[in-house]
Amino acid sequence: MRERALVGVLGAAGAVGTVARACLRDAGGVRIRSGHRRPGPAAGEEVAVVDAADPAAVRRFAAGCHVVLDCTAPAYTLMDRVRRAVLEAGADYVSVMDDGCTQVPPEGRTVVLAAGVSPGLSGMLPRLLAEGLVGPMRFTGAYAGLGGLTAGAAADYLLSLDAGYGTPLAVWRGREVPRALRVDDDYRIPTVERALTGYPYLTAELRRQALVLPLAQAVWFNAFDGPHVLATTSRRRGTRLADADAVAELVRASRLDAAGRRPYQVLHGELDARAPDGTPVHRSVVIRGSDGSALSGVVAAEAVLALTTGRVPPGVWYASDVVDSRRLLASLQHRLPDTVVRFTGNVPCSEAVTPQVEGFL
Repeated sequence: MRERALVGVLGAAGAVGTVARACLRDAGGVRIRSGHRRPGPAAGEEVAVVDAADPAAVRRFAAGCHVVLDCTAPAYTLMDRVRRAVLEAGADYVSVMDDGCTQVPPEGRTVVLAAGVSPGLSGMLPRLLAEGLVGPMRFTGAYAGLGGLTAGAAADYLLSLDAGYGTPLAVWRGREVPRALRVDDDYRIPTVERALTGYPYLTAELRRQALVLPLAQAVWFNAFDGPHVLATTSRRRGTRLADADAVAELVRASRLDAAGRRPYQVLHGELDARAPDGTPVHRSVVIRGSDGSALSGVVAAEAVLALTTGRVPPGVWYASDVVDSRRLLASLQHRLPDTVVRFTGNVPCSEAVTPQVEGFL
């Protein structure tokens, strides 16, 4: 009988790591080694003390693992150090973030990056909508979130602003066209009743999808619900700072925007293309959940399971390209019952989605 793969989870007690571990346990077929800075008991799991900032400690933790899932935060302060230590220990590596370093790993080793909500689930939207269609294809997508940020999430957000993962106000028209768009102060996104501020931001993730599919045009908006996070983001962009004061300011801003309101995370995408017979086709998808960390945990677990079941070959990959979209959509709704997934336009993978009651939206 084949031995079950050993999966190490760094940041196992965090909001993302806790959900990812639960998904992996429920899926079965793997053993889990939980890495904590101050661990407590974890039924059915190996538990280890590990400081992700110490490469030697990470190597000891990763020794014997088939794959290590990195859910540490703030990830941008560690960058590729965790990944290098994991690979040196002989394990494969999955990260919720994109560490910005995509060098080819040692022979036979696999790296999967951006296994979260954005980047991650967001990068799957154009693929979901484009299935079976032909060009020219035009895609518009958006991400909107409302809810208090943790300190780690706030630090990662601030550090990502100047990390080169996107271009503000740019659009894709066969190539990146800078400063082609304007901020939309009356931006609308399905399932959100009020107008948002839509900030055009051509992500590196969408650029990759535009080249692969290919897309004739691609637009992405980061949509802000309330003035405080947007104001803090605008003030901090270009400073390259995520010190304690900056993190505390963004955490406060997120709580002010969310005060008295129900938290949500919404991804939305629309695509115009043609069927093989030349008929024009318009498709859309909206994915809404209440907890961004929980959504990321499910995506991360699915990326790990894709790797441990042999569905990801050696090399560097992005979760949006290797995670099975049908399986992921079903897993999101099973693990997070308040998650809504709604398609229009006869999308092939929509049969994986449980019908939702419209009033719930």
